[in-house]
Amino acid sequence: MTRGRGAAASSPDDLSRLLVAIRTTDRADRGLRPLSQHAAGQLAAHFLDGRPLSQARVSRAENGTHPLSPAEADAYARGCQASAERRRELVDLVRVFAPEAVTSRAVLVRRPHLIQARIGRLEAESTLIRSWQDAIVPGMLQTPAWTAAAFGDPGPEWWEARERRLALLADRDRSWHFVLSEAALRWNLGAEVMAEQLDHLAAVITQHPHVQVGVVPLASPKTAVASGPFRLYGRRTVEVSTPSGTYFDSDPGEVTAYEQRFDFVDEIAAYDEDALMLVAALRRAL
Repeated sequence: MTRGRGAAASSPDDLSRLLVAIRTTDRADRGLRPLSQHAAGQLAAHFLDGRPLSQARVSRAENGTHPLSPAEADAYARGCQASAERRRELVDLVRVFAPEAVTSRAVLVRRPHLIQARIGRLEAESTLIRSWQDAIVPGMLQTPAWTAAAFGDPGPEWWEARERRLALLADRDRSWHFVLSEAALRWNLGAEVMAEQLDHLAAVITQHPHVQVGVVPLASPKTAVASGPFRLYGRRTVEVSTPSGTYFDSDPGEVTAYEQRFDFVDEIAAYDEDALMLVAALRRAL
């Protein structure tokens, strides 16, 4: 599928450029007259219960000083007669890069490279990142071969975003706390892939003291069933992946609930030498 301009956008500057393109070059490409900021804002009124966006409002959004809300962005794109794909692209970008005060507390993002971009922003803004995975290796701990074997090739934009995120893992001013189930390491994606992955995991445990890695043994007795996977960014945002996309929730009650779920798996996980022994046993079993 051929993507239009801006589909690979992953920064606030790209959001600004997309807003301009939707009212100018996108229209010119389809033989329509480009719109002024004033005209685009007036046309948005048809999709905002009659409330137009002022020229100053559109200008501030294009300059990146005061982003549109998702509803305003959708109305703006519709008023400019943007395609359905471009409308979705614009709304997705607004949700990724707009301040939390502008977006809803629970936001669903579907496009993989935009999910990576939002995760990267949250990681950069957080000094503590906690992750629980019950079935897969946590993304920041995956080798490229494991990722490709598990999910296929997600595309160059995704890999570029992943590389930018991985640089944060070496930052000793940021604390990482990963807990995963032994089941994630027993899902055999091929002997070579798994051997490399297990060796990498052991190296992280050994060489990075600011990175905690806990493994929940399958055989150990449990007092309850763990929840599905999630990630916590500080104490303000939780990320939960679903088959339809990834949710980012900043509701304090939800964040607290997921912190309690993390505490449960943290208490039953094996760390340090115990974790290394478990990883080594799995490595020998290959």
